[in-house]
Amino acid sequence: LFTNLSAQLKASGYITVRFNWTPSTLENPALEIERAQHDLDQVVRDAQSRFNISSEQTVIISKSFSTKALAPVISKARHHILLTPNCSIEQPFLSTYNYLLTQNDVLVDIIISNEDPYCDIKTIYAAFSNLPNPVPLQTVHGDHNFVIAGATTDRPDFIWQDFVIQSVVQNVTLSLGSSSLK
Repeated sequence: LFTNLSAQLKASGYITVRFNWTPSTLENPALEIERAQHDLDQVVRDAQSRFNISSEQTVIISKSFSTKALAPVISKARHHILLTPNCSIEQPFLSTYNYLLTQNDVLVDIIISNEDPYCDIKTIYAAFSNLPNPVPLQTVHGDHNFVIAGATTDRPDFIWQDFVIQSVVQNVTLSLGSSSLK
């Protein structure tokens, strides 16, 4: 997903920065979010400095676990695109993402599979019913990576993943413009 997304964004003229968590980030579950927030903040600050770009020229695309680590970088990006956010009984959607969903100065979009095992789409709909201005929510098919298991020739494995990639590139282009970072 991210390899193809990065390639499509680069082909559209955007700078992309991908990273892996530091080795210690996922070692201790009690410190995962704190360490992930630090990692993400460091990567965003370094990239903005290296490429001399502002928060108005930055879109952060996060997926799964990393969507829960956005707190320190909210104001460092014009737009946040969350792919497959996580929620559970222990960490309900609204309590996990309320700080982000109620921001007035950044754009937020969510794309999730309606079959995602890590966040039941019904919990997002329920959370949105309590928000005065829900953010755009796009649902597609497939698993946590937008892949369809047991696909046929009529329904290829990656059709929804390709759709998500196109949608994200379109969202970035609408947010930043087609030539802002070329």
